[in-house]
Amino acid sequence: MRNRKIGLVVALVVAWGAWMAYGFQREPAPRPTGHYKVTNWPPDTPTEDYHRIVERYLNEMGADGWHFVYTLQGERAKLMVFESAGPQVPR
Repeated sequence: MRNRKIGLVVALVVAWGAWMAYGFQREPAPRPTGHYKVTNWPPDTPTEDYHRIVERYLNEMGADGWHFVYTLQGERAKLMVFESAGPQVPR
């Protein structure tokens, strides 16, 4: 009889802990929209600092509603991958 009570108490504590853990979980992150754009890196020019060229290009893409995700480096090309940041901002 005593083992039965202890087993019941243990089962209740485990169930309560599972319920509390479930209650404190965060909502899942929003899934990617699936709208991507892949572009070449901007060309380098000897008249302007390349850092500024890339910065301007990223700002233009951001103003058009694209968020920079990562870079793809291949044997012949280096590409920039952008994801749609939601509704497009009219310019």
